[in-house]
Amino acid sequence: MKKTKCLAGVLLAGAVILCGVWGFSRHDKPSGIPAATETDREIYLFTQGWKGEPVSDERTVIVPDAADAVFAPYAALQAQQGLPVADFAGKTAQVYTYRLYQSELYAELLCADGELIGAMCYDPAAPEMLSIQGKQNAGA
Repeated sequence: MKKTKCLAGVLLAGAVILCGVWGFSRHDKPSGIPAATETDREIYLFTQGWKGEPVSDERTVIVPDAADAVFAPYAALQAQQGLPVADFAGKTAQVYTYRLYQSELYAELLCADGELIGAMCYDPAAPEMLSIQGKQNAGA
């Protein structure tokens, strides 16, 4: 039983790494990380070390140009984690917001064409402090 759990953990970690590498290497295409359903989005949060609950309905936004001074820091964070938000400039996307359990943080997932194109965690008391770190790296 212990070996099965260990193997499952190794396979899950490998899948997450492959998704990140694959998403980073593709341009002008979605990330390859499914986000079409609530379950898809919850699985993504779980792979980052988080569990949470939706706090708002889906919002539709138009993705700004990555060169926009206000949007540039967000676009840079997404590029660091291999998410192609800059490739979706001028297109519509859906935003899903989650309150993360056992923390003061919220997560926003930006999705287009059923796939994740942007993700961040933030403290609502200081929303300008964006983070892409998973739970294990965020000090939680």
